[in-house]
Amino acid sequence: MFRTISIALAIVFTSLLSHSQTIQFIDPPNWFTGLKTDELYLLLVGENLTDLEDVEVDYPGVSVRKWDAMDDKSKYASLVLRIAKNVEPGKISIVVKGKKKAKIEYELKPKSDYHSQSFSQHDFIYNIQLDRFVNGDKENDVVSGLSDIKINIKSDSNRHGGDLKGLLDFIDYPKSLGASAIAFSPIFTSNQKTNSFNGLSPTNLYEVDPRYGTGEQLISVTEKAHQAELKVVQEMQFNQWGNAHYLVKNKPSERWFHQNNKTHLLDEPSPEVLLDPHVSYVDQVQFNTQKLNYNSVDLNQENERLENYLIQHSIWWVETYQLDAIKVLHYAQTDQLFLRIWRDRLLDEFPTLFVYADVGIEKGLNAVTQSWF
Repeated sequence: MFRTISIALAIVFTSLLSHSQTIQFIDPPNWFTGLKTDELYLLLVGENLTDLEDVEVDYPGVSVRKWDAMDDKSKYASLVLRIAKNVEPGKISIVVKGKKKAKIEYELKPKSDYHSQSFSQHDFIYNIQLDRFVNGDKENDVVSGLSDIKINIKSDSNRHGGDLKGLLDFIDYPKSLGASAIAFSPIFTSNQKTNSFNGLSPTNLYEVDPRYGTGEQLISVTEKAHQAELKVVQEMQFNQWGNAHYLVKNKPSERWFHQNNKTHLLDEPSPEVLLDPHVSYVDQVQFNTQKLNYNSVDLNQENERLENYLIQHSIWWVETYQLDAIKVLHYAQTDQLFLRIWRDRLLDEFPTLFVYADVGIEKGLNAVTQSWF
């Protein structure tokens, strides 16, 4: 007996019921032809994935480079595909073998011909905290299945209801102020009980938070902004996820996260450790692994699989939503080597993409540290 599971972005998974392996979804949900990198790291999420024995791919120009289960709970598996430069767009047929066979269809979309618009000192960027902008659709203020459901415009911590529909309706407002670009706060799903509006504790990096709208609406925002001669910036952060993220609740490996010792963090570390060439390794680690939000977990970007996961997410988001720039939040608290690798990979794929950062330091010698960055 077969069950077909459909999710957004035209991915269809077919797997067998009973006690055999099942594939619930894949990150990234689709990929693109025409990219410079020829390796694609797929994270398969499902059940009984340690029972998998082999994987076959039947698609011209696509081959399996590596395959392995990732955790003892059988919920994750890693599949690395090699994609030839001349591969055609289409749906890849992936056959997973174990106690039973499971067939997965995965889509390769054509890379667009859009080129990100570069920035200069002449640009005026209008920053938008999307939840605080305009509530264009009151129907999505409360979404079933998400924890933070209270709308209270008089509260700093509750949601106010701003969304992509409101931004679409008032896309000309930033232009009327003389802005040449708009930068909006992280809009990935944040299924946290409190303070979900700021997007700093995401729980799904491949989904637009439904309280903001849909991926299709985000595409409309970028298209309409470009028509109005406004460049589009997306804020992203790479140092923490919400504790309700599925990869946090069921960790593929403890090495994906920094395991903070609460007693060790009683004294908040100072950002001056970033300036000291003779800094203690313990102080440096303490600063880089501090929690910025009580309902978040700190990411370990030294883990190669997590590094690839974060880099591919950025590539996917830029290509899917035609971004002109990425603003990196909490730059100081993010592993600097990872950020250099991330930047090089992004600029290799999108040479005209603009990248800048918010240092994210509020205490200590802020002005000195800011000038150093």
